[in-house]
Amino acid sequence: MSNPTDPSHNHSNGNNGNNGFDAQTDVDNNTSDVESDHDYSDDDTSSVVELEAEDFPGYFTERDGRLYHSGQSPYPLPVDAPEQERLNFQHLLFKEFFQGNCVGPEVELFTDPQRTMALDLCTGKGTWYPLENVQFEVDDVNNDLRWNNETFDLVNARTIAMAVRDCPRLIREVARVLRPGGVFVSVEWSPYPAVDLTVREDSASYAPASARFHEAINQALLNHCGLRPIAGQIHTLLANTGSFRDIVSSPRSVPVGTWSNSRVRAIGEYCLEMNTRYADSVKTLLIDSGWTEGDVDRLCDEYIREIRSGDKKLVNILYIVHARKV
Repeated sequence: MSNPTDPSHNHSNGNNGNNGFDAQTDVDNNTSDVESDHDYSDDDTSSVVELEAEDFPGYFTERDGRLYHSGQSPYPLPVDAPEQERLNFQHLLFKEFFQGNCVGPEVELFTDPQRTMALDLCTGKGTWYPLENVQFEVDDVNNDLRWNNETFDLVNARTIAMAVRDCPRLIREVARVLRPGGVFVSVEWSPYPAVDLTVREDSASYAPASARFHEAINQALLNHCGLRPIAGQIHTLLANTGSFRDIVSSPRSVPVGTWSNSRVRAIGEYCLEMNTRYADSVKTLLIDSGWTEGDVDRLCDEYIREIRSGDKKLVNILYIVHARKV
């Protein structure tokens, strides 16, 4: 599939993280031919080849009835239909929470007819983009982005933490491909359990199963995948580049379950289902990091019982960060 000539085209780059979409194009993972001055652009198709149906098995592997990425990506979660269902609940949650598909300055960005190019990193299912305006590509987000300097008006990075080994490096790449005045938007979940502000206990004593569950995952991500939490660091990393202005970080509490008021009850229900399915998706990661299957089942079962109990005012913290390229 050739690259589009439509100037209003949006690009969703799979980058081996949060995937689960039917990728239409593939970016060659061999970067040995990429010149050091990043002399490649949207119109450079030399490294982009179309994936045929028979090519897909080379990008995925099956374990214990679940489908995963193969290759060098650190991304540890499955990319199969059950995981797509989890991402569906996350999308519904975000759409209800943001009151639309977008958040922050990206809502107004494309009212300017001169601002037409968007790049979505680790696109997941790409549900929030109109398909006729999207080109999907598969690549590793830990590689250099293949586009020329100042190509995009928007770079969107939504829940990419489990795919990125070196977040400062990626943010430098984002700064490179953004045009002056362009917008970077980051949306990341905190990897730690939290409780509502009305609760006078710390999360470890108030929700011990949740605390154990998240601690186990954080250790597994570090020890097995080399991944560290990035959600609370994005603001500082953007500031450190010197390439961004108007940096805004907005941590928000998202209820888990239906304990909150009716206005956010649907959000809580979506969040509960997302967390329940997440517990199933991380089982292989925990086993790979040294847990026995029995211990993993107990850990996840206790966590699910706790978040479904209805008597715990638990929340997930969502870090929403946006900034403009200077």
